[in-house]
Amino acid sequence: MNIIDRFNENLQKYKSIPFWSWNDKLQPEELRAQIREMKDVGMGGFFMHARGGLKTPYMEDEWFDCVEACIDEAKKLDMNAWCYDENGWP
Repeated sequence: MNIIDRFNENLQKYKSIPFWSWNDKLQPEELRAQIREMKDVGMGGFFMHARGGLKTPYMEDEWFDCVEACIDEAKKLDMNAWCYDENGWP
């Protein structure tokens, strides 16, 4: 097997993964749409990260509903999802 074949065989491992800043009111369907856009441009996954300006209550039920929607969409699209959980670096 040549190097090109080996690379293509493991392509998911080498795709870019953006640090996705969450800094507004989160809506599951909008998050799903953004994930599909990331997939369409070749991203392999994403880091979900709360940032300044977030209007969805951090670490409450609504927050976890959004995280769950993102994980569900990532599974459907064969993408990786990480939750970077240090809002404001406590």
